[in-house]
Amino acid sequence: MAAQITEGGTDAVVFDNFLHRLLKKLRTDKETKHKHIVVLMDNATIHKHSSIYETARRFKVNVLLNAQYSPWLNPVE
Repeated sequence: MAAQITEGGTDAVVFDNFLHRLLKKLRTDKETKHKHIVVLMDNATIHKHSSIYETARRFKVNVLLNAQYSPWLNPVE
């Protein structure tokens, strides 16, 4: 779907920019334009910033946060 490489730390602004570009791409694609979309994220502080939820609302997608303190549910961990 999308990828972004960032040098240094990532904050909510950088993540929101990435999410915005991803969701814009999904909402302009004819196959996913009207699909129900759920974005699954862990409980990182940058994922819970108000701008992230505003971006999700703008693109009519749902945000689902993984259970706290459950690294076994996140294979990357």
